[in-house]
Amino acid sequence: SRMKKEIGISIIIIGLLISIISPMAVVLVGIPIFIVGSILLWLSKSNIKTKTIWTVAPVVLWYPITIVWLFVYNAIGMANAQKRDYIVNYDFKGLLTIVESKCGKEPILKAKRMQFEIPSNGVYLHNGELKSGHIDERVFKKNKDGTLIKLEDVHWQTKDSEKDTAGLEIIIGERFGTFGTRYDSNDQESNVITKYIETNKIYTEKETNKLHFRMDRLVDSLLSNCDK
Repeated sequence: SRMKKEIGISIIIIGLLISIISPMAVVLVGIPIFIVGSILLWLSKSNIKTKTIWTVAPVVLWYPITIVWLFVYNAIGMANAQKRDYIVNYDFKGLLTIVESKCGKEPILKAKRMQFEIPSNGVYLHNGELKSGHIDERVFKKNKDGTLIKLEDVHWQTKDSEKDTAGLEIIIGERFGTFGTRYDSNDQESNVITKYIETNKIYTEKETNKLHFRMDRLVDSLLSNCDK
């Protein structure tokens, strides 16, 4: 009976910890484990007070503890995150792409942030590691006078109401960043980052596909020349 109590409490604690550390696993893992532990505890000869406390307390405490855990986890993650700033010229259009490459260059550091000055072709070869996970990144537009303006994430493609009517295409924000891995002809992998610089021009799906195809060909060409 004492063993049932100890095993039951141990299983309840395990279920609670799993549910806190991985909230997405609550339904499929945390709750089933908690139920098994509770059943074992209630089958033991422990007193009602002990059974009630160990059954009710995890349910009550799960949410506040999870919130605290996620706050601490994210705070630590952002404090140790790779800090990256992407800088494009005021007349830049399309995708910016950063690729790990031995032929690349290392960005300068400013206030402990990596400064990626994106060339006019949109491809920056980076002689270093591009980390995933917690990332602190920003996108800036460089004006003619050299001043930088932070671009906001617009979350959407250009709407008809934002379409240019004066014939001048200008940057209005940044949108849809991706992080992935590519493989070259020698099966060597390298990490790739892309960011779409949104302007006040509406591009068709065909034009967007052409842009992606052109950027892929450009990256392949640059990396091929690097291997020669």
